[in-house]
Amino acid sequence: MVPVRVARPKQTGNETETRDRLLVAAEAEFGRVGFDRARLEDIAKVAGISRPSLLYHFETKEKLYERVVRNVFNKIGELFMESIKDAGDFRERLDRVIVRYIAFVDEHPAVALIVLRELLDASPFSRRIITNEVLPLLDEVARFIERDGKGYVPNGMPIRPVIAQIAMSIIVRSASGELKDALYGDADATRTIVSAMLQSKVLQKKA
Repeated sequence: MVPVRVARPKQTGNETETRDRLLVAAEAEFGRVGFDRARLEDIAKVAGISRPSLLYHFETKEKLYERVVRNVFNKIGELFMESIKDAGDFRERLDRVIVRYIAFVDEHPAVALIVLRELLDASPFSRRIITNEVLPLLDEVARFIERDGKGYVPNGMPIRPVIAQIAMSIIVRSASGELKDALYGDADATRTIVSAMLQSKVLQKKA
């Protein structure tokens, strides 16, 4: 006899709210102790549910972690697309991307720790996360700058490496915790650095 797979009922509003609480709790715990040391019991407790209830929403710790990471990069992708679609010239839109990215990382400090751990981990799991979530986003930002940044970006600038360095500098600053101000000062200098790079192009054109 062929077993019949029973479809899971459509989620109610309460179930969606529970799932969202789970993702917030999981993001904080994975950022705090990493994937290997994170315990589903602790995540469930913070979310205000039992471990069996957690497993109803996410069958394994791996699936929960992948959803957390995917949500992070989906949100970053959304803020990027919203920023470049708003009115303004290239410099204004690029500045919005940076401002909103910095705000997002500052509002989600666990994200910086998760990203750094994924980059340092050489496991197939980490490589899949980076390949599927990080690289497509870098490609999208590079296409925006190559397409709309003509006349603003200095000639010969290696766009993709520059994007990666800027993005990672914001991540590292956030992950520095109590040492952040000692290392970087009390304000993120990314906007100033990018503005200086674009200004150098203006000066080249005038020379």
